[in-house]
Amino acid sequence: MWRNPELRADARFHLKGSWSYAIVICLIASLIASTIQSLVGTILGTSAVFTSFYDLLYRTGGQVSEGEILRNLPIYAEKITMAAIVSGIVTLVLSVFFTLPFAVSVNNWFVRNRETPAYPPFSMVFSHFSCNYGRLVTGRLWEGLWTVIWGSPYYVGSAMIAISSLQMMTQAGTTGTIPNPELSSPLWMLYLSGVALLLLGLIPWINRSLAYAMNAFILADNPGIGHRRSLQISKRMMKGNKLHLIGLNLSFLGWILLSLLTCGIGMLFVTPYMNQTMAELYAKLRSAAVYRGDTTMEELGFVLSAPMPGSPGTQPPVTDPYAPNWQNPYNG
Repeated sequence: MWRNPELRADARFHLKGSWSYAIVICLIASLIASTIQSLVGTILGTSAVFTSFYDLLYRTGGQVSEGEILRNLPIYAEKITMAAIVSGIVTLVLSVFFTLPFAVSVNNWFVRNRETPAYPPFSMVFSHFSCNYGRLVTGRLWEGLWTVIWGSPYYVGSAMIAISSLQMMTQAGTTGTIPNPELSSPLWMLYLSGVALLLLGLIPWINRSLAYAMNAFILADNPGIGHRRSLQISKRMMKGNKLHLIGLNLSFLGWILLSLLTCGIGMLFVTPYMNQTMAELYAKLRSAAVYRGDTTMEELGFVLSAPMPGSPGTQPPVTDPYAPNWQNPYNG
């Protein structure tokens, strides 16, 4: 069993001497994600839709009457809905083909940072894109597909809320009044049913997200393991550990809140700290999985080189990646 303080202590130990690299890597990952969102909004014009609606509500200086706002609601509601759908689809495609595979390479750097005497080279962040890109895309796409399937009630509930809200806005624009919240009204029934379905759908969605949490790390260890096998091992690793992972994430809440006092600058240090801690967690779960017989170090990409001198009884445990005769080809 692992304890949160031990994982964080191991993370701080392995970040010694490599903080600058870790900060730059996390900063690049964050900039890539924010740049994609910004470009999608600018190129598709979705940002302009939200800005114009904001101007109508808050920047008119009280010159626009409530009735005029209600009459414009259906127009803006339709535009905002279409903008959200289009930008969501484009962002999803970019995430599948770039952001999610890149996250695997970032995980690869933090895992190797704990397994090699010297910190890994910066080029390792892009190493998987050269020869394993297709496998990473397939692995993350398979993970995302099952996450969506298990979370389908959540997404259906969200759609029901959006549809009912759009219809109520259209009705408000036609009548000039906001519909009364009557439970007998079909629109309000649809809205409340959507809220209930969304809340119920959160449970399986969160459960599967936790079950698949180690998938990106397994793909970092061995991109060729296969998308089905990778997800299967992740589920076995996380069996009985989901609540522990939630607790580990919550243990960083204080640091995150503290970083807000520095206008977010503190996140430059908190993010690498969290990523390295997750790499420490993966190492613990990986060793436990090998001991249980759920997988092997060879299956996870480690290669056994020449045996160490001495009798077989002096050989290191097969789950110890620090052993000189265990090497991972993706350690740079």
